[in-house]
Amino acid sequence: MRTDAREIWPYKAVDIDARNGMVEPTSGNILTGKYPLARPLHLYTDGQPTGLAADFIEYILSEEGTIIIDDVGYFPV
Repeated sequence: MRTDAREIWPYKAVDIDARNGMVEPTSGNILTGKYPLARPLHLYTDGQPTGLAADFIEYILSEEGTIIIDDVGYFPV
């Protein structure tokens, strides 16, 4: 069962003053870095990932994985 992140996230994204006027939290502004309150997700492994860790990373970077990430309200990696 997948849960839509927008259903469980109790907060609302807001416009932010980025010193050049207000910036909306749109996907375009987040992906270009114009919206300053977004950050990338980092995955760390102890050396080259193997086993389930490698499978998971491969899956989330796959076309199917990025579609799911987008569908539930997150931004693709």
